[in-house]
Amino acid sequence: MTEFFKIILGLVAFIAGAGLVVSGLKSIDLAAWLRHVENPWPMFAVALGVTVVAQSSSITTAGLVLLVGADAISLPTAIAGVLGANVGTSATAWVASLAPGVSVDGQRLAAVHTGVNLAMAMVFIWLTPSIARLAVYLIPGRE
Repeated sequence: MTEFFKIILGLVAFIAGAGLVVSGLKSIDLAAWLRHVENPWPMFAVALGVTVVAQSSSITTAGLVLLVGADAISLPTAIAGVLGANVGTSATAWVASLAPGVSVDGQRLAAVHTGVNLAMAMVFIWLTPSIARLAVYLIPGRE
């Protein structure tokens, strides 16, 4: 029962902390500046870079959720960031493929992983406004 309590407590702390981040983002000038970044390509590139450095698309995506939740960036811009984070995950595959003893097939798989993620992103980045409209339609709420 103690481990279960720790998990619940951790989730509550995470949600409370995320709420503090959102309220903080709403109160600083960063939110006002980012709101004007409507071109998806810079957000795609930044999210890709953050994911490569952090080795975690979950961290990048959570940050994007908080930014869009604080109205610091638009939903289509955040979607472009998620696409960039997805491509950034390819870096982990490349690192693993270069480990000693990994056959060339490991590098081939890393290349396929990168190519598929990049091809998917290059198609869907042009559709971010439509994807955002679909998300609003499927999940209506406070606007």
